[in-house]
Amino acid sequence: MFHYFIASFLTFPGVMVHELAHRLGCAFFGVRVRRAVYFRFGNPLGFIEHDVPRTYFAHFWISSAPLFLNTILEIGIAYLLIARPYHLVLWQVIVLGWLAFSLGTHAIPSDGDIKNILHVTRHPKSFFGFFAGLIMFPIVGIVWVADKLKLFGFEIVYALLVFGAVVYYLNYLHHL
Repeated sequence: MFHYFIASFLTFPGVMVHELAHRLGCAFFGVRVRRAVYFRFGNPLGFIEHDVPRTYFAHFWISSAPLFLNTILEIGIAYLLIARPYHLVLWQVIVLGWLAFSLGTHAIPSDGDIKNILHVTRHPKSFFGFFAGLIMFPIVGIVWVADKLKLFGFEIVYALLVFGAVVYYLNYLHHL
């Protein structure tokens, strides 16, 4: 457990952006945020307390927002590092690489996020919510598996895979 806190401390920007993504999701869907903690020493490392969203999609997007925001930002930084490395000095490469890795390792929704999504998927408030939950269930299942695989370091694998995908894509474009 100690290694978890050390690793999380070293990747704190990813935690902060993870929580910011939830906050932005709440703002987008008009859900009031009661309390926001972007990073702290403790468990959880950060959290957003908000009112209950009115729709299934709001629940889903607020809970899964870090997956999208952290991943998009990691891709952007990876692109900058790989496509334009000659514009950067060594310390900038190191800082941006650390930031990209930090964002990727905290992209996967937390256990609490997954529980929120699963709860509304199992207990829809309307027929539309039931239908939406049915459609989204495979995606929710994949995210749930990814969360459980964090016990085995999957968040590190995810961050490296995203970065590797950018490298592969840019290499592919270079050879066209």
